[in-house]
Amino acid sequence: MDRKIFALLFIIIGFITYLTTKKIFTERGEGERETDSAQKETDYSSKYYLIAGGILFFLGFLPYFLTGKAPYITFNPSGMRCALLLPVGSSLLVLGTLLLIIRKEWLPLVQTIILTLFMTFTIYNYYGLDMDGYKQIALIENLKSSLNENLKSATTLIFNDKIQGLNWQNRHVFGEEYLGYVLEIYKNNPKFATTDRGLVVNKEGLRIFFVVYPFPEDFNPLEKIVNINITTYDGPEILTVGNWLKIKRLEIFGDQKSFTKKITDIFRIKLEISP
Repeated sequence: MDRKIFALLFIIIGFITYLTTKKIFTERGEGERETDSAQKETDYSSKYYLIAGGILFFLGFLPYFLTGKAPYITFNPSGMRCALLLPVGSSLLVLGTLLLIIRKEWLPLVQTIILTLFMTFTIYNYYGLDMDGYKQIALIENLKSSLNENLKSATTLIFNDKIQGLNWQNRHVFGEEYLGYVLEIYKNNPKFATTDRGLVVNKEGLRIFFVVYPFPEDFNPLEKIVNINITTYDGPEILTVGNWLKIKRLEIFGDQKSFTKKITDIFRIKLEISP
């Protein structure tokens, strides 16, 4: 069903984009002024886009080169912020290249296809990001409401996400993200949090966290370590456009209580807690 919805969205966006693009590329009548023709010719010249795109791309790339830190977009969604300096220049380079190699009569169709694909996949991408964020809210609400004594008395929580497929692009949630949840939930009862991948829980390995995060001086993360498997109860499919729209409607027009309740009802998060 979701594929059909996005296919329909693709057709609608394509139709609107084609009409808009066709209007932009429509030739003026014989009554157009010479200055208008010259301006139009300048607007359509590929060299101006290539030059401007090259300059902007270089200026966007320069900070990464000088700092030695390349932009990345994988694993951690917040890493997308690291690529913000490049799209403007690269988009002008793409446009200039299209104008250079595509015959003029084919430009409206090619531009329509590219823009339609871009807009449809962008909406799909944000749909995935939204559902990822809602899943994390469901997890936080579940942790808040849990009455499990092992969870309450634990000093370190080790999370194992058994439903990683619900995450945006099947991403791994890093220990720092879980730690942020736990520090917010248990402000008066501090706990350390990590995942079952990688970090060895010992005082030496955790020393950097005690510098960055506000743990008490006498806090001992090794006092009681608890493992948490994140799963869901059986029920209807979770990642659907219908569920997304239901949650989005309450996020925009509803109150906070109804919004979080709808999320927890849809995601049905189950915590398997063991010492």
